[in-house]
Amino acid sequence: MKGIVFNSFVSFIEENYGLDFLNYLEEKTGPESEFAYTTIGNYSSSEIVNCLIVMSEESGRSVNDITINFGQYLFQSLAKAHNKFIEKYDNAIPCLYALENEIHKQVRKMYQNTSLPSFDVHLNDEGDELSMLYLSKRPMADLAEGLIAGCIEHYGNSCKVVREDKEPFNGTHALFTITNI
Repeated sequence: MKGIVFNSFVSFIEENYGLDFLNYLEEKTGPESEFAYTTIGNYSSSEIVNCLIVMSEESGRSVNDITINFGQYLFQSLAKAHNKFIEKYDNAIPCLYALENEIHKQVRKMYQNTSLPSFDVHLNDEGDELSMLYLSKRPMADLAEGLIAGCIEHYGNSCKVVREDKEPFNGTHALFTITNI
């Protein structure tokens, strides 16, 4: 995963749990990077997963819930860093629809050797319902759900999001249906 995600994760922890907790996480999980990331560097997603497990144990919140919250936070960070992609759209559904063919395409140009999840997207004829099949080698469907929620929040839309996990049911495959309400 790219360093921009990890830097956002560190900021998420600092803002929501405090610097002392971040130091505690570093001590408890012993990340190889020592929480020092460059934006374009590649890092193991296991560092985030290990932190999420400890955060869950310490807070009593589920790993899923924390990951979804981080996804919401991450969308805002990415929107600030890459606002030229985001400002082209006036609501969440067109932005999400463009994710694979426009936004991920540009990300791959900017960050070579990146391994992004893929989305098979379909928009209904009315343009008010989008289905997104998330496929990844990493078990980050919760993060994708949070990013979708963050996108909806960013544009101020009212949408219903339904998630259906797909085989192998380990967070690497999920179908999201987003409907304007």
